[in-house]
Amino acid sequence: MNLHRLIEVLPNWFVFTFVVVNMLGLGMGLSVKEILAPLRDIPPTVKALVSNFALVPLTAYMILKVLRLEHGLSLGLTLLACSAGAPFVPKLSETARGDRAYSLAVMTMLSGVTVLYMPIVLPRLLPGVKVDPIAIAKPLIVLILIPLIIGLAVRVRFGKFAGRWAPRLDRLASILVYSAVLLFAVVHYADIAAAFGSGAILAAIVLVVTAFAYGYFLGGSDQRRKGDLAVNTAWRGESAALAVGLKNFPGEHNVFTMALILVLVSAAVLMPLSATFLRQRNQAP
Repeated sequence: MNLHRLIEVLPNWFVFTFVVVNMLGLGMGLSVKEILAPLRDIPPTVKALVSNFALVPLTAYMILKVLRLEHGLSLGLTLLACSAGAPFVPKLSETARGDRAYSLAVMTMLSGVTVLYMPIVLPRLLPGVKVDPIAIAKPLIVLILIPLIIGLAVRVRFGKFAGRWAPRLDRLASILVYSAVLLFAVVHYADIAAAFGSGAILAAIVLVVTAFAYGYFLGGSDQRRKGDLAVNTAWRGESAALAVGLKNFPGEHNVFTMALILVLVSAAVLMPLSATFLRQRNQAP
């Protein structure tokens, strides 16, 4: 592998490593009961589903009616709006001093629902699109569920070891996620620069900000969960969107460009919000 190719794939490996390390650390730091308990509260769970799978896709539709993006960018925004559940969210919840167990539970639920939702909805929004649920589910199983289950098993079997290593894995995950975002910005600078003037960046900002507002105002009375649902709604599930996009539109490079722009906009908006606004709110008496 030459140096140029190595630099291109390095951000992807940082992301994969971050997801595995983060899920492993979360499993070591939480119990199964703590993770499942939040979803037993039915009204907030229904609101999470409505905000992610009704309001956000509707908002994307309205954005595309107004901005008239290039075809590939429009496809990318539509796919991203229909895909929820991002493994970055529990890390942002921790930064905001939110409810990590709730954030992880919602993220996992949204990822699972996406596997069922996209094959039903996308062929109606984009005629001719074929969606393979297995292709969407693979990243969820390999990168999220398996490391999480291993972490939970280690906590049960080796409690002291899990208690000692969970914070270390958490610190490593923090380094990896910030490094991955920085590397994506540097490596794909040309793609991002080419999108200026296309309306893609404006579309991403509007989608992220409105999705954050949906989650926050539908999050109920618990301040920490309001913030966690806001971030869960705003940061879309890029892996599922790309799995569908690359299979159905291999010649549309702008599908990937839109996903990249949304990741960077999400990071630029949600990381500071989690570290300042949400953290201050969550720590207020």
